[in-house]
Amino acid sequence: MSNKFLTALAVAGGLALCASQASATTFAGNWYLDELKTSDPGLALTASAFTGAFSVDLAPSDGNAGNGNEEIAVIPLFSLYTTESSIDLDDIIFTGTAKLRFEFTSPTPNNGPTTVVGSTGGVVIPFLFKGGYLDWNPSNVLDNNAKMQLSYGPLNDGLMSIYVNGGTYNGSNKQLPVAATFDWDHDATAVPEPATWALMISGFGLAGATLRRRRMASAVA
Repeated sequence: MSNKFLTALAVAGGLALCASQASATTFAGNWYLDELKTSDPGLALTASAFTGAFSVDLAPSDGNAGNGNEEIAVIPLFSLYTTESSIDLDDIIFTGTAKLRFEFTSPTPNNGPTTVVGSTGGVVIPFLFKGGYLDWNPSNVLDNNAKMQLSYGPLNDGLMSIYVNGGTYNGSNKQLPVAATFDWDHDATAVPEPATWALMISGFGLAGATLRRRRMASAVA
């Protein structure tokens, strides 16, 4: 067995391992608006959709937009609006609940589903604004957006952040478009495929056997 052949086996195994680590990750599944206040008392709401599918490929960005190596993808979900013609006192007093859930069929395994629960209601700012709001982060008066994280991979060390916007609607803005931003943080540790392991082990085994034969030949000489 020549040294060139052994070297080729080892190099091929290494390249296969590197390729498995560098490939893009597909994030696919469905989202569900499981809960939304749709009747009085409180501000009655409706949404343009209550479920939908998504599938995006994310990877470390190489700086060239549109070639599939993107770290961030924006996924439109639904538009939120009220069916009421005015904001009354009960719309301000009685708040509602919005519950949004993401289930991932890829990548697997993962720690999903990921869920966020927010609040809805009416708001009146005299002479400035009268309408409704969606707040995914009620504990922070300066931020109404949601942040969730999905971990994935054989070692559960891959990470992708999910941001969902809140906001206000009605007045000059009759509807609130709600979207999810998938932000790739880092990929999961790759576990080599069986064929890759076999290629690498064969190369190392053959190299070891050759070294042993050479040592035996040198001892006999």
